[in-house]
Amino acid sequence: MSAGVALFLGPLILIPVFLFAIAALAVDQLVLREDALKDAEIVVEGTHGPVTYWGTVMHVIGSCPTQRTLRPGATFTVAEEHVWPPLCEHADRAILATVARMRSDRNFTEAPVHFEDEAHAFDIDLYETKGELRSERAA
Repeated sequence: MSAGVALFLGPLILIPVFLFAIAALAVDQLVLREDALKDAEIVVEGTHGPVTYWGTVMHVIGSCPTQRTLRPGATFTVAEEHVWPPLCEHADRAILATVARMRSDRNFTEAPVHFEDEAHAFDIDLYETKGELRSERAA
């Protein structure tokens, strides 16, 4: 009799556990994005013009030969086709190319940026601002 109860109650108990785990992961992603957005708001102070995109460096392997080294967690903005603060030249070019692709297809409000060569590789998360960020100099 107890085996029958376990077979019946086991799946019933697992369903809420799985739902809770999925909800926890979703909340974690929202919190991470909000934290990155707060960092981007600080970076906005150095920009010139309206901020249209912002992002965070997620992963870095190696170092750029131009001596500008990316750091995981670094936050930046894009205003008037310029990345602020400037990252390595490879990252700046990859970000601006992704921005151009995002502008050509308005369905994309966020996109990954990936670059890899013999010296270094990086992954960046890029987001459209949707009016969330404003430069004081743009006003």
